[in-house]
Amino acid sequence: MFDKANDGSDSNRQDYFIEVIYNETSATSDVMPVSANAEPTKVPKGKSVTVINEPKKGKTPTTCICKEQYRDLIWGGKVSCEFRKKVVQICAELWGESRKMEMANGLMAVMNVETWGSFKAHHREGFKSANDNPKDLIISSFHKDSGSKSSRAVGLIQFTQDALEGMSEFPKSTPATKGTQPRYDALNRLKLSYAQMGEVRQLDKVKKYFEPAKSKIKTPEDIYLHVFAPKGVGKNDNYLLYAKGTDKYDNNKSVDKNNDGIQRKEILKRYYDSKNEGENYKTSEFSCGIISNNKDIKVTGIVTYHIYYTGIIEKHIPKEIKSGYEQKYKYVFHDKDNKEHEICITDWHITTKKLPSRRKIYSKPTHSKIISDRNVTEGQTRRRVIYENGDIAEYGSNNGDTFWRLYESTSGQNELIKMPDSVSYVTYSFSGTQRRYTGPSYFAGFLGALAITGLSISTTGSCFREGSCFPSQFHVNGESIDTIYFWSLGRDQKFIDAMKFFHFRERKAGNNQYFRKLKNVSDGGDLHDNHLHCGNFDESKIKVIKE
Repeated sequence: MFDKANDGSDSNRQDYFIEVIYNETSATSDVMPVSANAEPTKVPKGKSVTVINEPKKGKTPTTCICKEQYRDLIWGGKVSCEFRKKVVQICAELWGESRKMEMANGLMAVMNVETWGSFKAHHREGFKSANDNPKDLIISSFHKDSGSKSSRAVGLIQFTQDALEGMSEFPKSTPATKGTQPRYDALNRLKLSYAQMGEVRQLDKVKKYFEPAKSKIKTPEDIYLHVFAPKGVGKNDNYLLYAKGTDKYDNNKSVDKNNDGIQRKEILKRYYDSKNEGENYKTSEFSCGIISNNKDIKVTGIVTYHIYYTGIIEKHIPKEIKSGYEQKYKYVFHDKDNKEHEICITDWHITTKKLPSRRKIYSKPTHSKIISDRNVTEGQTRRRVIYENGDIAEYGSNNGDTFWRLYESTSGQNELIKMPDSVSYVTYSFSGTQRRYTGPSYFAGFLGALAITGLSISTTGSCFREGSCFPSQFHVNGESIDTIYFWSLGRDQKFIDAMKFFHFRERKAGNNQYFRKLKNVSDGGDLHDNHLHCGNFDESKIKVIKE
């Protein structure tokens, strides 16, 4: 059944349509008496086509989202659920929903070739494996045998200097800087940061690489060519990529079967081999824990945030909270047609408020008795120390620098919710982060912005469970949310405006030429060249309604 025929007709009549599908069954109904004293016709129970029964009650089936949506992704068994979802999401955003799996399989085949099957963010050119720990890499790890004035490609698509310059991640050389040691050091420092950012986060860089050429890339084969030999994108299979006698020919001459130069079809053999082999490595294990239905979403007797398309947010507190839901919040969006869309139920907890970390520290703080000191793998955070006085110190790497941050505890209390991995009606995904906690009001505003824009966005999160937030200074207590740019002025502006509309008073972007074209943002410096920072939510906009 179709709800409405609202295709722009200017008729005053509203048409409704019902589709009837013939099922090759038939039945003859009883003769229905119509005299005044006739007994009502009894409707029998059974399984005939005339029977009306109450719907059977039973268990609501639940299925892992990965199994439903990503089971046919080649090489999917080599990567995590989060990685699979991110690849498909990127391809949907670049080339459309209808082609997302076709192009995602192409991208997976490319990354398999470029990383020798490791699918590691720290895979370096010249190595057939990536078994080393990215934390142990240093700038000189990217030197080639020729010495320190050299640089190995790195990552899921083997990012080179040319690629990084084209992405505006690395400045082009000048006569004064070309070939100098400081320039090579800066390039290798950037590649080190790529190596240490993790696979899921690096996928955002992969997307950024393809974004400018997305309209030229028509096929999965073009994805491979754009990485390996960009001039071959869109050309026919006999197109000559590398003539004999050139360096690029010499580097790839093993694929020249006819000894007449390297053609597009000869380069693509590696891609086709990878694609075919990848069919044998589709994932068969689905353990992401994300279930495609939410059996609790209809529950009543729970504190609920009602988010309206007008920007109004109400927090409804019932007289009685149902047992088991004392530490949970529900979020509901009301669209312009006054329809309710139940988004999610999430857990909340109380922790102590933390002060922002004002400076980097290069040795472990020892100002208070340590009650916990452990290694962690949480995005860029590698170590966490908890002190008797409630302070938290975190250690890790960011932008090529390795350091500590100290988040001092206060006597105040702070409420945090955990952002679910999957929600209904709106779409977001996490990018290389475990900072999956934020303030309840911040989350309401974030959901509202997603709902009115219809955008699917990647977020590097807000803060950790106890309110710390390495490597950030100011994400303490979940008081801001970072998101990855779309690198589309229209979409970036649309989201920025929506975050302003939903009461985020602070919106920081980068400071290069691209960001100067955006409105309703402040200059966040080059620190924000890779993500939008939205914070300082206006809590006074939350209207509390007690039943």
